[in-house]
Amino acid sequence: MKFIERVWEDVQQGENIDLYLTVIVAIVLTLLNVFGMAPQSAIAPMTLTVLSLLAITSLVNRRKVEEMLKVIKAREQIFLTEFPADFLNYVEKSNELWIFGINLGTTTVNYFNLFERKLKKGNTIKVLLISPNGQALAIASKRRREPDFLKQNLSLLQASLVNFNELKKIAPDQIEIRTIDYPLSFGVYAVDPHTASGALYLSYYPFKVSGGITIPKIILQPKDGYWYEQFREEMNNLWDGATPWQPENS
Repeated sequence: MKFIERVWEDVQQGENIDLYLTVIVAIVLTLLNVFGMAPQSAIAPMTLTVLSLLAITSLVNRRKVEEMLKVIKAREQIFLTEFPADFLNYVEKSNELWIFGINLGTTTVNYFNLFERKLKKGNTIKVLLISPNGQALAIASKRRREPDFLKQNLSLLQASLVNFNELKKIAPDQIEIRTIDYPLSFGVYAVDPHTASGALYLSYYPFKVSGGITIPKIILQPKDGYWYEQFREEMNNLWDGATPWQPENS
């Protein structure tokens, strides 16, 4: 009974029809041959029909397997250990760049010249870091194994704020710097995030993993639908909840 229900369900959904037709034709051919009711002239064409249906079924199943393998491969590529080699090209070409991170120490050292070029081209940059004066930095620092990482974190954060402030002198109206008293759970390079060609390069902040590496890394694009919108909304909320940074000597 369950088998018949499953067959009927497949037929209603248009699935495995070719396989069921193959079985039916094969059974009819076998019965006719056993009882001597099938003309010898009809056996060869019916046999060829069965073989044709089997070939079609094999092709359909192969196609389904290929599609499944594509899905599995795509899922494996969701989580990365490093951003792809063309990452910086997208950052360079973007008209609007959002950069979020706990201290962005490596970012300001490695990409200072890149950011300078972008500002001189008229591009805009939005920067969000953890506030050096709140409680969030101490909480975020607990993610690392080093007992004195809070001090190191603060030092890197202060250096980044100085560097970004230097960039702001180049084009005051094109770069915004904000801080937030919240322990960010991820860092992001958002490339033209509010356009159809946008992309979010996300780095997850793990808890006390070896080396303090920021993995997994994830790339989201508008075609990813819900998840792209989810992270972009959180990014917007963080920005709206942050405070514009003012250097102490300003």
